[in-house]
Amino acid sequence: MTRFLLIVIFAAMFFSGCAGNPTSDTALRSANQTLENQFSPFRYVVTPSDGGRPVANVEWAGVPGKSISELAPQVRRDIFGAIMKNCGLQSSALAETRIVKHDAPVFYEVWVFNDPLSKRTDNKSGLSVVMTQLPNGGGVNIRYYGDCHSKDAPVFHFPN
Repeated sequence: MTRFLLIVIFAAMFFSGCAGNPTSDTALRSANQTLENQFSPFRYVVTPSDGGRPVANVEWAGVPGKSISELAPQVRRDIFGAIMKNCGLQSSALAETRIVKHDAPVFYEVWVFNDPLSKRTDNKSGLSVVMTQLPNGGGVNIRYYGDCHSKDAPVFHFPN
């Protein structure tokens, strides 16, 4: 996640006062739209905290679902091969796939792995896998976004 984006989110929330405020809601929507445009595997979601104050936590983008790559075994092998080569993550470590957007010709998914090298408290790492179907049966272009070994992102606390 870019430092600029985090500064924008923090400033909007700080000056808006609290969650539920239209300014902070707009800031979160804007931040999440920027994350989507950058094919980030994360989104901010407002949830209540133990202390009663709302917080903006990071969650995996998308909803659990079946990867489009399951329909194309060669594409799936290529994806796992690249992830293994670049990140050292085995196919057996795949915990779930999350569908962000399946809008032909672009298929945007988040693949979440059990990862002992993750710097997150849940020991999971996620990568955005973006598959673009090329015209006239020309194959599939596959791009990856995110860190191989995910880190915890900042949590934003709203004042009461």
